[in-house]
Amino acid sequence: MLKALDGDTAKIELKGKTITVRLFAIDTPETLKPGINDEENFAPYENVWGEVAKKELMKLIKSNSNKDIFYLKISADKYHREVGILFFKESLDIKDSINYYLVTNGLARVAYFSFDKWKSPFYLKNEQQRIFVKELLNAQSQALNNKMGFWKAGLENVFAKEWK
Repeated sequence: MLKALDGDTAKIELKGKTITVRLFAIDTPETLKPGINDEENFAPYENVWGEVAKKELMKLIKSNSNKDIFYLKISADKYHREVGILFFKESLDIKDSINYYLVTNGLARVAYFSFDKWKSPFYLKNEQQRIFVKELLNAQSQALNNKMGFWKAGLENVFAKEWK
């Protein structure tokens, strides 16, 4: 991997090409990007927790720089980024994914998925995706109950946009 662009997006090298990957089914708080977004549209602690998530993703990238990180492509988004899951191990176990790690530690919420709206760009197309999201939802519930990461600040203080 090359670098974290924010808490849920990274640039990785794959087969000699650099691609931008948006992490599947998760959302981290936004980070302030001068000229692109405006802090007045942010929740009170959004940029703070966005920076924490970005730094944690960068730390994961650096600590695994001498090891392979495995990538499972799910789709592409409207910004032409690939959407996928990054794994620490080749087994592709859900609990060994960066996506799961960020949710478990209260640095990402589960978002951008649909179990039943098949016309939605976020529709879960197969059983593997549905199982992955259910595992993420369980991890999120535990993070919330244990007040991990941004859950101790309250969602309304960390995300300006509500995920529906």
